[in-house]
Amino acid sequence: MKKTHWKKLDNPNYLGAYSLMDGSEKEVNVNLTINRVVVETIKTDRGEDEKKVCYFEPTNNKEFNKPMILNSVNSNAIAIIADSPYIEDWKGHSINIFILNFKAFGEFMDGLRIRPLKVLPPIADDRFKKALLSVAKETTSKETIKEMFTLTKAQNEELEAI
Repeated sequence: MKKTHWKKLDNPNYLGAYSLMDGSEKEVNVNLTINRVVVETIKTDRGEDEKKVCYFEPTNNKEFNKPMILNSVNSNAIAIIADSPYIEDWKGHSINIFILNFKAFGEFMDGLRIRPLKVLPPIADDRFKKALLSVAKETTSKETIKEMFTLTKAQNEELEAI
């Protein structure tokens, strides 16, 4: 059963670690493509503040169609991935966003971190046929196959048809 993190209700306009939490123990991460990075005035508990905000290309999941406020750590990670410190060069670069538990201000907290896009290997035809049988027998889920391999359009259609 999916659950709703309370912070989703307090800060629904931006991506946060809570955006990737669904109440399961499974590691959740998401691949997104940068559309643009701008400086915006953000309302916080302490008033208004100028922050770097990263917008992404639209996805099918509305939870990920939100911008992300970038801190220095994540800005630096994108600069390394894009091989440029200039935000204008970041457009079109795909990144993987994940949750990291770290110590800050004397306490442990969850935060979003950025790493290079997770590239999944393709699946060979013979192995794909075995995977389809496992899905049909309900010993493997469709989601597991998609999380482990890059599927061709035809393979994805065949998997979804089961």
